[in-house]
Amino acid sequence: MSESIGYMSVADAADGDDPFDFNLSIGYRWARSSGSVERETFGDPPNRLPRMTGVGDYVATWNYLDVKAEIGIYHDFALRVHLPVLLSYDQSIKNIDGAAAGGHLGSDDAVSPTRSGIPEVIVGLAWAPMNQFRRADRPTWLWIFNVALPVGSVMRPCLAEDDCDDAGVTQGVVRLLPEMRLSRRFRHVEAYGAFFGDIPFVTKAEDLFTPAGNLSGYQKTRPSIQGLLTMGFAIIPWEQRATHQRLAIDLRFLGGYVSSGRNFSPLFDVLGSRNSLPSICPNGADAVGGACPVGAPTPFTGLTDTEAYGTLGGRLTLEVKAARYVTFFLSGGYQMHSRHLVTYADECNGSASSPGDTPDVDAIGCHFTDAAPNPHYQEALDGAGSRFGMGSINQFDLQIRAQGTF
Repeated sequence: MSESIGYMSVADAADGDDPFDFNLSIGYRWARSSGSVERETFGDPPNRLPRMTGVGDYVATWNYLDVKAEIGIYHDFALRVHLPVLLSYDQSIKNIDGAAAGGHLGSDDAVSPTRSGIPEVIVGLAWAPMNQFRRADRPTWLWIFNVALPVGSVMRPCLAEDDCDDAGVTQGVVRLLPEMRLSRRFRHVEAYGAFFGDIPFVTKAEDLFTPAGNLSGYQKTRPSIQGLLTMGFAIIPWEQRATHQRLAIDLRFLGGYVSSGRNFSPLFDVLGSRNSLPSICPNGADAVGGACPVGAPTPFTGLTDTEAYGTLGGRLTLEVKAARYVTFFLSGGYQMHSRHLVTYADECNGSASSPGDTPDVDAIGCHFTDAAPNPHYQEALDGAGSRFGMGSINQFDLQIRAQGTF
């Protein structure tokens, strides 16, 4: 009565009368995210306190076909490959209040084109240095290290009204995905905890994140780093060890943190398509004839600096092991993303030095000679009283997966 649930299992090899394990699974995943688009305004005198006002309704849906393979290499040590095929990704912002949004979102519904393709390929290793099934006096301890490699064309800001030839499908970043899981089974209950990290590095999308090169004034040049803590337990109400059949009900709770960074926000398409914002020079001066007194101008690419926020949610999974080599999973989850700003760039980078003698630096608010203007800063979007944000976002997802062991 010590065999772990599917969440804690790993393929292995060179294991007695079972010299080799190969797990292949195919699944379908659907997710829907919705929330309100807000804009910062100041109240009436004398308080003049900032407040957020709704200016639109955001909805996005994803449909994936997930193909996963796990190949045993040695005892509780396996190679994993995950191919997420994006069948469709649709996003829209409707009921736009053009006046309250300052015209930056337009007044008509902003509907993004349907994106599809393979955004990334995830490869990695899984290793369980301790396994309760092998040693009953020890817990199951599983380490996973995955790397997500971008494929396909990088996303570009586009709306369906623009009739884009290629809106892209990938964010163009390599993501390191370390994970640690620890569990202990007590007869019909298995309790576990896990930590997951998502650490991105820009590769294919450098021209979007740093369109004018690696300037000293930039504050954010890479996407947010994410961390997720999971705690849960699985109830195994029925199990037939002789026939390798089992029913498990897995309930987990999730809490996460997303750092500030430069991201493809929900406003990426509409801000990048409906705004002709000025190119910003690295020294704070105005671009004249497309040229800057020092360096190259930084055009607005639709990416924005976003504020840090937290996530909270849960997941319920039904695991049915129908036979020794066949397992089915049915899972549903919910996550709430806390309210946060999505146009959040600072005017200046106090940790960077301004290049040379720049008398025009004060033009964008850098009143200290040792501070460099931030070329990503756009007064119309990032200035106090003009910033955009997202209200609490609710995300639901459903997954169904079938796994065969060969």
